Amino acid sequence: MKQNERQNNGTRESTKDHFLGVFLVAIAFGYIFNYFLESQLLEKILSVGIVVFIVLSLSALQGSLKIITYFLLLAAIVIFVGVRAPIGEWLDGVRVNLTLVSIFTLVPLLGIPVRLGGYLESLKQLFARVNPRSSLVFLVTQTLAHALGVVFNIGSISIVHYLSKAAPIQSTRLLVSAINRGFLSVIFWSPYFGAVAVVLSMLSTKWGTILPFSLGFVLVSFLVSFLVDWSLIQKADASFAMEMSATKEGDYAPHLNTRYVKKKVIELSLLLLVMMMIVLGVEFFSGLEVAVIICLVALLFPLLWSFFHRNQAIYFTELKGHVFETLPRMRKEVVLFLVSGFFSAAFMKTNMSSTLITLVTDLFGEFTIGIAYCIVLVIVISSVAGLHPIVPVTVFASSFDPNLLGFSPEYFSVLLLASWGVSSTISPATASSNLLANLWHIEVTKIAFHWNLKYGIIMAILLPIYLKVVEV
Repeated sequence: MKQNERQNNGTRESTKDHFLGVFLVAIAFGYIFNYFLESQLLEKILSVGIVVFIVLSLSALQGSLKIITYFLLLAAIVIFVGVRAPIGEWLDGVRVNLTLVSIFTLVPLLGIPVRLGGYLESLKQLFARVNPRSSLVFLVTQTLAHALGVVFNIGSISIVHYLSKAAPIQSTRLLVSAINRGFLSVIFWSPYFGAVAVVLSMLSTKWGTILPFSLGFVLVSFLVSFLVDWSLIQKADASFAMEMSATKEGDYAPHLNTRYVKKKVIELSLLLLVMMMIVLGVEFFSGLEVAVIICLVALLFPLLWSFFHRNQAIYFTELKGHVFETLPRMRKEVVLFLVSGFFSAAFMKTNMSSTLITLVTDLFGEFTIGIAYCIVLVIVISSVAGLHPIVPVTVFASSFDPNLLGFSPEYFSVLLLASWGVSSTISPATASSNLLANLWHIEVTKIAFHWNLKYGIIMAILLPIYLKVVEV
């Protein structure tokens, strides 16, 4: 009897998960359609759908994520009730982070062409044959996490974890730090990250205008990451010869030859470059918002790729797995994103943003670098305290006018995105840190505070200085 009851409960949960996956895709499609149709009726339907999704997903929340989400939700409701906001403003509020959620939902589909192309085994063999120096292994790991993060998003962490098993260095701290920093620095610039699209849309900034400055800060992050762990890298070099001698060349993907591996790595590099150029080109010539372009590319590019390679069956299998398995697992983060947007909409009704702007400008005057440090400090401290960076960044982007702070929209965009990426490395609340902790069976606080705190502090200090030097 109890076994039948458990089976029934499992079936109900599975049905609910499938429904939520389909529901999330429907919301993302609704966002795309409404961008072109600009229908008030569709906006209301989307708002109601988002509310239904939040209500159905709240039961899945646990731990600090549950506390933060419920607190933000209740605070937003109290504010809306307190200012007697009409129902239309409530409905608009739940859609604030719809852009972010749509990208978060659809972008993982870009990983399908990479899997269909058979690139992962080639990368694994490349990892196994990397030059036997821990410094190079560290840089290769960080670079792979960064490059794959563009299309796989958080899925790149699991992929690089899989690939790293072939690495001739097995220092957990170095591998975890390299993956974490490489992946999170993608937030600085990649349009395929929801963070970039939502900040740019809120600040009405073109992606192409911030790209050079953001990529420059990525290079800074790689240099800082390398120098911060230099002493550990040197220690790893002492035992490196032994590690390498234990790694047999034929252990990984023995059917692949060197020429084939190089060909596949070049193909993958070109594939990533083509996806970037498509976004940049369509944005330049069409005038469409980068968020909509990304959603369309994520939907159409993998489909066309599968038809070109005649792998439609595998494509639809991957698509089914994404909708019915991956998306239901992501609903906790999606709920936090939606509730954070709702809270930021409520925060704007309090007029606290104008009060804070006046306070900051009175305190620092035209000393804009001081204002920049103040913003970075708020984002970093709240992240260390366990608040997801999306909360302060969404509030800043949606309710602070950069011109009143003495910033250009481009400066403010790079400041917020880089702060988001940097603070994520030292936040125990982010999905990336928790996934790394789970994969390597270590405490998430160890990753955030012990292994990345020095890196995070140095990057936070350098950010306003960098923006001042490059004159964004």
